[in-house]
Amino acid sequence: KLYQSNTGIKINDAVNIYPAPTREGYTFKGWSTNENATSANYTAETAQDLQSEVGVNSSIVLYAVWSENQYDIAYDANGGQGDMGAQTIKYTDEAAAKKLKTNVFTRAGYTFSGWKTAANGSGETYTDGQDISTKVEAGSASITLYAQWTPNTYTISYDTNGGSGSVESQNSVSAATALTLTYSGTKTGYTFIGWSKTDDAPKIADNATVADIIDDESSGDTITLYAIWEKNKV
Repeated sequence: KLYQSNTGIKINDAVNIYPAPTREGYTFKGWSTNENATSANYTAETAQDLQSEVGVNSSIVLYAVWSENQYDIAYDANGGQGDMGAQTIKYTDEAAAKKLKTNVFTRAGYTFSGWKTAANGSGETYTDGQDISTKVEAGSASITLYAQWTPNTYTISYDTNGGSGSVESQNSVSAATALTLTYSGTKTGYTFIGWSKTDDAPKIADNATVADIIDDESSGDTITLYAIWEKNKV
């Protein structure tokens, strides 16, 4: 019997051993009597049944059936916001197309730190825009990559805006930290009504956290809150 690897090499099988051929970037699916087949009629094991089908002294050519390796990739924001469509990377894609997408997810109070195959940070690590050509050469897979987030830290400074006393700054706090919004200072002719990021911004809610006041600040920045005073009626 003759076995064709579809790369121009014929393999004589004189001792009923049916080795699975290899081909870079492709996965062997089995054997077929049709050289253009996309599905296999025989596996390396069931090909041995051919002896009973074609006879002991007969010959037949079997062609290896290959499937091109590809990675199917889904992206998960894992607590962040935004949208990143799925991606398929095939072995025959151009080199530039064998890289992961660049992250576009965002999360207030956090900095993107890479990808993991598990949401909790376990599993395999991937970097942003990583070239995975060697992985596609080796085989196929369907994976979900979960964005990993590192909490930013901030300094929260309180400006009493002409009021008496002071409020101690909160140093190296993360997005989940509750703000210090109690204040017992006074300002002659005014009543304290709360805190704001600017003179014309709305009052910050009494139960607010750092995440509620973050706009485009970066990790390590200082965010200043200003006391809001309402003039007393005469």
